[in-house]
Amino acid sequence: MAAALGQGLWVHAWAVLDRVAYLLVTPQRASSLSAVMQQLGRRYARHFNSRWGRRGSPWDGRYRSCWVNAETLGLVVSVWMDHQICAMGLAADPSDWRWGSACILAGAGQAPATWPFQPLPAYWSCGNTPFEREAAYRGLLCEGVRQEDSAMVASALSRGSPILTPADWLGLGDDEKAFWETRPRGRPRRSSQA
Repeated sequence: MAAALGQGLWVHAWAVLDRVAYLLVTPQRASSLSAVMQQLGRRYARHFNSRWGRRGSPWDGRYRSCWVNAETLGLVVSVWMDHQICAMGLAADPSDWRWGSACILAGAGQAPATWPFQPLPAYWSCGNTPFEREAAYRGLLCEGVRQEDSAMVASALSRGSPILTPADWLGLGDDEKAFWETRPRGRPRRSSQA
């Protein structure tokens, strides 16, 4: 979280699992996300490897990102991330996992004041008091994520395309749709100039 604070990255939700970490963030600058991921990879890998006597990256690969319409799907993505904890068998209840935001959003813990944690506006609209918001989020966790929403999030993450509702997709212009449908995946090729 220190890396996010120093680079201007608002963190809305997170889940750090065995070999993957999910973050729902809003960058305040164009370079915020890449700078935070670089720092996280360096700092965490060094700490993890020295603690467990390992070498190399603790992650399963490079980071992937996609844009989320936070107004319509921010809470869906947050709950999806929290349910990955249960899907991997790390905890029976997402709010029991201390390396995720579910415990904070559901009222089972509190974020340190120095963290750049900023709940989504959709979370704030879940109730007028903290108790109402926490109860509403616990209700969302109990409901879980619909299968089609889960498939939509997983597909968007693997392709790097935006996570949008069908209505949001229809609202995109033809140029924007074409960009997301034809955008190349993966790391850009190296130039042959040496």
